[in-house]
Amino acid sequence: MGLMLVMLCFGSSGLLAQENNLPIMMVSGEVVTRTDAFGIEQPVIVGNVRNNGNDAYTNITILGEVYDAQGEVIGEAYGYIVNACGAALLESAMQPGQTQAFEAIVELYEEDSNIATLGVTAAGTSIAPEVSVDESEFSHVTQISSDEVVSVQWNADGTLAYGVGCDSRIFTTYAWYQYDPATATTTPIDSPRGDQITEAFIERTAITQSTFGGEIDPNLLLRSFLSFAPDGTRLVYQTDIHELFTVAESGYSRRSVHVYLNRYSLQGINWTPDNNFVAYYFGAYGEPVQYLTANANGDLLSNVLTENVPSVTIPGSTYDGRRVIIGGTFPDETGRDMTGYFFNPARGRSAPELLYPVEALPGNNYPAPAYYRKDEDTRYIYVVRPEDEQAILECFHYEAQRVSTLTPLPLQLASDERAWTWVAPDGATLAIAANGRHGGLWLVDLTQFGACQ
Repeated sequence: MGLMLVMLCFGSSGLLAQENNLPIMMVSGEVVTRTDAFGIEQPVIVGNVRNNGNDAYTNITILGEVYDAQGEVIGEAYGYIVNACGAALLESAMQPGQTQAFEAIVELYEEDSNIATLGVTAAGTSIAPEVSVDESEFSHVTQISSDEVVSVQWNADGTLAYGVGCDSRIFTTYAWYQYDPATATTTPIDSPRGDQITEAFIERTAITQSTFGGEIDPNLLLRSFLSFAPDGTRLVYQTDIHELFTVAESGYSRRSVHVYLNRYSLQGINWTPDNNFVAYYFGAYGEPVQYLTANANGDLLSNVLTENVPSVTIPGSTYDGRRVIIGGTFPDETGRDMTGYFFNPARGRSAPELLYPVEALPGNNYPAPAYYRKDEDTRYIYVVRPEDEQAILECFHYEAQRVSTLTPLPLQLASDERAWTWVAPDGATLAIAANGRHGGLWLVDLTQFGACQ
């Protein structure tokens, strides 16, 4: 079945054909072929639409027809607006000025039909738009992107690369950009080190090969959480049965980190500047977070997964991976339960050390605490959490045993959305990224606050 990559615009403005006069314009659209869970190829219309009206719209559905070269209708399509991972946003409101991806599955009347052009209509319910966030409330916070940013890499020259895409897929699937704070310019770039994920690398690691049957499944690469050590030449990834490995960039020298993880759902891998990492696991929002720490060479630094104290929050880590920063409720020296953030030894069974108490902890969709070691005697921990339904940024100075609230933040996270943080190598800037309906990338100038300097 041959398919052409097509975008059909209705009129010079590109306005979608409307049945209910929705001011939603198709920004882009094409027909691609996907293989479903049963191995059947399925044509799908994918693209982006933009709300050019003054109202918000919810319950949006995408309806379409596909035509052959003679203009005859040869099939129809039905779909929704979706997030970066392709999940339908059934109840999400599309705000004025917002651009959102959509997908619509095509049903052809005859299997061997060739699609030449397509037509799309949108239907939905008008509602009042949400109140815009007042950016003046946020001190020294600059928004860089409003896309679903899921990865950030700081460069030695002060620039940063950021990836837009689905957080559960590997970095080579992201759309990458470089941002220069000195000139406030953003430039599209190729995936950093993406050219090293070659066919030879994939074959040597057997990353796409089923452990028991030996079948090749390219989707295993997408779900592998493959990522490079930030200042090294080794990578970490999981197999189809969730066994965790590290490997050299050549694809050789594969080393097992942890086995018997098939019951656990890997949600992310966070690296430290010393090429150690935290791998964290949970099934759904609200569940306890289990984790392990290891290094790029494949050495497990923590206890095995089931022997580590679970965390309410995503765990952070010291640079050496020997201690993790967790959230939970644990007894203090007097036996009284305290809720807050704790240092916990990655290995052994010592009691967690209270860093500072809070009235309520965030869920596992908030960023891990970001650890920054200024020097051997100065350590800061940056925490993003909600307080009175407002996300805030705090800094805990470990040596001074003092916590300071730095600024409110523009994060608006639903339970199915995620956020992450990365401290710049010089400690001057904190990058905060989020996916979902209010996704984006923000930079916080940490030098403008009196605390943690």
